Amino acid sequence: MNTDIFLAILAMDSYNRGYEPGINGLPFPQFDSNGNVFEEVKLGQAKIITDSSVELGLAATQNAGFYAIAYDVSAVTGFGSNTNVVSYRGLDSLWADLSTFMTALGSPTTPQAELAVSFLRSALNLSANDDPRNAAAIMTGSSLGGGLAGYVSALYGLGGVLFDPIPFHRGTDTAYLWSQPQFAAAYPGLKESIYGAFNPWLPSYNQISGYYIPTQDDDKLSNAITTLRNLFSGENQNLLPLGLPMNVDLSLTPDNLAGERHSTSLQIILMYGNQSAQTGTFWDASAKYIVPMLFDQSIGASIVPEAVQGSDSLPTIFRSAIAYSAIDEGERPFGDIGIRALFNDANDFGKFLPNIGSSDLRFKEDAIARYIVQFAGKMALGDVEGNDQAKEGVLAVNSAGNVLSINAGDNLWQLGSEPNGDDSIRLGLTDLVRAPLEAIGFVDVKQRAGEGFATKLSEFVPSDVDYRLGDALNLLTVDLTSDISNISRFDASIFDRFNFVSSNAGSVTLDDRKDGGTGLALTIGTGGSDQISGATDNDVIVTGAGNDILAGGGGVNFLYGGGGTDTVDYSAQMDGRISINLDGAFFDELLRVDGPTDSRDYILEAERIIGTDFADIIDISSLFYLPPIEYIDLGGNGLEPNFSDTVDASHSDHGVTIDLRNSQNQLAFATGAGGSTGIVIRNAEAAVGSDFSDNLFANDAGSWLEGGDGADNLYGGQGNDVLIAHRPGGASQFAWNDILQGGGGADYLKDGSDMTGGAGNDVIDATGTVGPLGAIVRFAAGDGHDTIKA
Repeated sequence: MNTDIFLAILAMDSYNRGYEPGINGLPFPQFDSNGNVFEEVKLGQAKIITDSSVELGLAATQNAGFYAIAYDVSAVTGFGSNTNVVSYRGLDSLWADLSTFMTALGSPTTPQAELAVSFLRSALNLSANDDPRNAAAIMTGSSLGGGLAGYVSALYGLGGVLFDPIPFHRGTDTAYLWSQPQFAAAYPGLKESIYGAFNPWLPSYNQISGYYIPTQDDDKLSNAITTLRNLFSGENQNLLPLGLPMNVDLSLTPDNLAGERHSTSLQIILMYGNQSAQTGTFWDASAKYIVPMLFDQSIGASIVPEAVQGSDSLPTIFRSAIAYSAIDEGERPFGDIGIRALFNDANDFGKFLPNIGSSDLRFKEDAIARYIVQFAGKMALGDVEGNDQAKEGVLAVNSAGNVLSINAGDNLWQLGSEPNGDDSIRLGLTDLVRAPLEAIGFVDVKQRAGEGFATKLSEFVPSDVDYRLGDALNLLTVDLTSDISNISRFDASIFDRFNFVSSNAGSVTLDDRKDGGTGLALTIGTGGSDQISGATDNDVIVTGAGNDILAGGGGVNFLYGGGGTDTVDYSAQMDGRISINLDGAFFDELLRVDGPTDSRDYILEAERIIGTDFADIIDISSLFYLPPIEYIDLGGNGLEPNFSDTVDASHSDHGVTIDLRNSQNQLAFATGAGGSTGIVIRNAEAAVGSDFSDNLFANDAGSWLEGGDGADNLYGGQGNDVLIAHRPGGASQFAWNDILQGGGGADYLKDGSDMTGGAGNDVIDATGTVGPLGAIVRFAAGDGHDTIKA
């Protein structure tokens, strides 16, 4: 990994080990009575050598508010052999901090300044006769610790990489000056403690580099240390500003009196993010929303286990864990997923943001950001590593950047969890879903069906796989109509993915899920005209006003069109026919469409259906409770074997009139005892009657008509028609005064009690006609050469 990022992690690590650590539970080497390590501890490939408590004594260092760690980084990629790093801590106590600030103002005799020099010499075994300038060591630290690291680095000409350090130049220059012979009486022992047996040499600053986050506009307190450093000439030499969009609102908080832009962990996260080859180039667009969430108390409360809670605030702990997760080799105490998931999600979010119009009220950007940061922190605190799926994060954006998908599945969120732990909280998810549903005017379907909606739906559906739909719609409507102040999640066993379509999306086909989720995906469209095709998984697709075009894709789906004239389109389906079930006895606005291989759609608030090129069926069960469908186009290629589309009333509880006539546009009307239903059916080639009295009319291109029990009237058109008085396998095979009348083509008439040919060469078949008193048949040949079978 990048060596400066690793040094920043070591600078942060000194705050999290030793006495009063910011994070509890990080180990430290164990020493025997001779001072030899018998239990080694590594961070990445860096080996911890010792710390200030071991070298200088716990009481003396803790009383001075001083702490430092020495590491051997020889095995870390990018560092040379036999290289050590010394990391200095800062921000221990107010009194110690003020003492170190005196070093910034020019005093080298503060306790922390003296201990910083003593620790380097002790940790590296440097005697008074050893020249510390020859040591293979790098100094690092942040904030006050960065000032100490800079002080020691400048004194000895050693490499130093500092992170938003306090000023130190004056202290170093004064240490050199006060070590001269004329000041020996005033500052006894100072020269020997710093230079040993050598004569003082001039400080060196050119080998020191570092990073900081600039202040926010004119808010000097957004990074008080940078503001302080700017007061001293030369203190920013070789320090590089880290890129953070100026619209990110971070300032002074109770948890960070130096300002949130001074945070070491945030510096590490930004340094990692600036590696665009790894993190993408869109994340800076979402930084405005995501970076403040790195300081969010509610996230910390939801994911930080009590066992790791040390002296730091909860946001600092999870933010530090994310920063640690940048380590990509060796010992990774917080895994290697958190920071990578964070930037993958931030990049996707940033890619999607430009497609959100300024007037689009569907999106709660803060809720999305909170969700992203919570997941990243949870992966880090759960020590998740090596999981490629988790590394991609919980967001995904299609290639056009106009569909944002959010993963809520337990298969991801339970990674790294304690056994029997509570993984139920998904912060931001309820607001994230509720806002777009309200913005597009989602109607409370629960109120339409009355109480027990899920139970009613479970009774209506024919398969156990559909039970989730009832629970899903119950969940949506409950969260829309109740007080959600205490609701922190949607049930991930029902919804495990959420898709949001931007207002400029055009035609969208949802991607299949690759994470093995078993729940439903909720897709929320816009208030305009959407064109959305579902995946092969189970989907709930909800759109608002506008003339929408929807397709379920595969699986078991619920499609809600909202206002406007909406169409459910199956014309692209290539794997078989559909069966459109017009039965509103359960819920007179709900339409069910069965597809091949157990796929099924439940449709609400859609006015038009487009069928497939296969033999589709419209199944009429009750004409008194039909859903408000206005138009059904069955598609297809005319009356052909295996491709004829059928209007089937064999399950109807009333007699029907099915009219396939009208040669101009193949319109068809289905009517019952209550009169016309108002449904226009186009491109139907066949009709099947009920067990009551029916009227069936053929079109002019050739039709197949079958009656049922009861007295039926079947009329041919101008094409070659097949008219059968009763369907095979019906409840009764009696001919109850069935009238079959051929048309202009070569027709086949079978088993009616009254059959009349038409203008073509017809076949009149009475061989199967059976009535209550035996075969009673009246037939009349029409024009042409007709054949009669009796």
